[in-house]
Amino acid sequence: MKQCVQQNSKEVNEAMHTARSVSESLQLALTAAMSECEHWRSRFDTMKEQYEQEKEEKYQLKCEVQKLNVQLADQSEYSINMGTAIGTLLWRVSQSEQTIHSVLQGSKTEEFLQLVQGTLESYVQTYSNGTPYHPSQEESNESNFVLAICGVITNIAAAPYGRHFLMGSTSGCQLVDSYVEVLMQLLPPTFPKLRKLLLMALYNVSINEQGMKFLCQKPGIISKLAFIITNDLCVENQEHALHLIQSLAYERQHPNLLHELLEVLPQRTLQELSKTSHPQVQQGILELMSDIMHLTREV
Repeated sequence: MKQCVQQNSKEVNEAMHTARSVSESLQLALTAAMSECEHWRSRFDTMKEQYEQEKEEKYQLKCEVQKLNVQLADQSEYSINMGTAIGTLLWRVSQSEQTIHSVLQGSKTEEFLQLVQGTLESYVQTYSNGTPYHPSQEESNESNFVLAICGVITNIAAAPYGRHFLMGSTSGCQLVDSYVEVLMQLLPPTFPKLRKLLLMALYNVSINEQGMKFLCQKPGIISKLAFIITNDLCVENQEHALHLIQSLAYERQHPNLLHELLEVLPQRTLQELSKTSHPQVQQGILELMSDIMHLTREV
């Protein structure tokens, strides 16, 4: 009995010792876990603080960007309004041939011609990226600015000295070339006001001998003018296209233009247009038919 009790006591002591060891191990593990937990809690608090700080900084930056965008929009609108006002005034003033002489004798003429070319090409490219056309587009300040500076060029080309200057200047020739390219891109009924200024300017250029040679070398120009005559809804544009096509057709050194004209505007088409077109256009069509008859006899 005594031996049994001793045996049990020994087992109990061993169990208690084992339990104590396990408890100490668990206590150490718990302490380590609590320490690690505290470590991660500290890191979490630090990261949270950094996140909140970055969030606040981003918010401040966003507010600053919005503020700058508003300022930029205001500045852009101011610049466009200022440019439109100055361009419109210059357009009106350039109706005087004396003013044209003064403008072209200035030191910034080449820069102005390059400005007009770059602005025109950028403007057309902006609205040629698939954006649906709406007539109100030509009523915006941006459009009015483009129309104003193109109107100045039209007035310059209307004066003998002006068109001579354009065709004798590298920037002037590049601008005229750009006018032709833009005219090719604009399809009726889009941008009738701009097309009118382009047609008027090119007709004025064709009066100049160098200008005539320059335009006659542009492939497809007769076809484009014929397309305007038959498809443009603006009567004035039809008239200006007729004037330009008559001017080019009379260039005897380029008989291919007459042949192209006969292909795109055959006699039957002209006869139909002479009956169905607007009265102002009908007279021009009859004159063109008479010119073609006279030219074909000479050929």
